Amino acid sequence: MNGADRMMNEYLGQVATTEQGRSEYLRLAQSATDTVEQWRGLEGSVGGPIAGATDHLLSRLQDPLRLSINGRALDGRNVAVDELYRATYTRLVENNEYLSAMKKAWLEGQSEIVENASAIRLLTWQSRDAYDESEYLAGLIGPQAARAIRQQVKPSRTSSTRESVGAPKPKPRLTKTEIADPINVYREIAWLQGRNPDDVREQVERRIKNGMNQTESIVTEYGAQPVAGALVGIDLETTGTSVNQDYIIDAGWELFDMAMGRAFEAQRRTYGISKQRERLGISRNITELTGITTADVSGRIPFQEDANAQKTIITALDGRIMVAHNANFERSFLIGNCEGYAEALRDGRIRIVDSMKVAQHSEDARVQGFKLDDYARRNHALDADRDMEVPSHDGGAIRLDQGEKERHLGLEDAHIMMRAMRNQLNALHSRYEHGEQVMQDVN
Repeated sequence: MNGADRMMNEYLGQVATTEQGRSEYLRLAQSATDTVEQWRGLEGSVGGPIAGATDHLLSRLQDPLRLSINGRALDGRNVAVDELYRATYTRLVENNEYLSAMKKAWLEGQSEIVENASAIRLLTWQSRDAYDESEYLAGLIGPQAARAIRQQVKPSRTSSTRESVGAPKPKPRLTKTEIADPINVYREIAWLQGRNPDDVREQVERRIKNGMNQTESIVTEYGAQPVAGALVGIDLETTGTSVNQDYIIDAGWELFDMAMGRAFEAQRRTYGISKQRERLGISRNITELTGITTADVSGRIPFQEDANAQKTIITALDGRIMVAHNANFERSFLIGNCEGYAEALRDGRIRIVDSMKVAQHSEDARVQGFKLDDYARRNHALDADRDMEVPSHDGGAIRLDQGEKERHLGLEDAHIMMRAMRNQLNALHSRYEHGEQVMQDVN
């Protein structure tokens, strides 16, 4: 075995915890290689922020992003630790910038000429691995030295001091973009009610012609028809909020019959983290929030390494409407980690409803907060009569570990989210049926 092969073997031993994971990484690298020229074509047609992405992808395919393992240079040279940290952090920043541009191009529907999103998943994997090593190196050189290098590589923006604004202001129901083009709001209503978005648009415009203002007409449409259909509620728990740096460690999802208010085919899964992240440990903040400790995930296969885990989620979501609270979070993590998700999203096989946006668009409360705990509490999804068991996908039942507040565990949060959204929309429909004003602003 030559030096390059030994280096790659040692590298793969860090980026993947199992033989299955190493095979998955190499498969993903080959798949990304096959799409290089497709990304070059996209880059030529789009330009802008994505310019240079193809050359960056090629360099990452030819040269592993990680430059060292536990502070030892992969090429065997004697390199100062602070220089290793600077080089690793610089590459991490560059990688994340290109990833951001590539994801944006993909989500904006400009990616039809690219067969699959394997390059995005590979670069996400490499970023997470590089972050693990950079954190290890930062521990060697100390927080002050690491902070100084990060500031040199990527200067932080100076934040302006905001003056106190007193009492909170009511949340606008619609953004300026949604007011100018409400098609996504029409889709949201249609998907919640099993309708065609064109029908929703026609009913909203009819009321406007009859003298109702646009916002009230749209909110009225949330109550004009009963909720319907089986939607998939999903929630992910992670080691942090950075899509390119953190691991999915807990996921829960359930099919939820909106008409009947019944959950079924529920699943909850726990996933691992890299060996190096295990040594660094799950942060105290995440453990305090979720109750998940490093010991809980130790020895488990990380999600991005486990093809079967990814297939399980994509099978549950493909062809259905996915509901998540602040759905950009779940969407971003799944794009970067789950085989087939980005492709199904682009092709319209997965449609997304964000329950936070549903609340912001149609709920009575305007200043009381729209986090899941606030939303669930207002809409009686945390009451004493909450369901404590949900039917699982294997014919059994899963007992929920739900308290009197948002639990920050995947299945528990997915369940209260679906109950809250159904309760809230049913209240609007009841007003409509009784001839009451549907839109009622409450501070």
